[in-house]
Amino acid sequence: MFFSYISRVETGKTEPKVSTFYKIVDALGLSVELV
Repeated sequence: MFFSYISRVETGKTEPKVSTFYKIVDALGLSVELV
């Protein structure tokens, strides 16, 4: 996953696929229930 992609997700310019969303949540050490 590239920093530019993460930046676009953070700024709302793109929306991640569900699978990517789960990877981001996991990498941050969060659970989906909290998000």
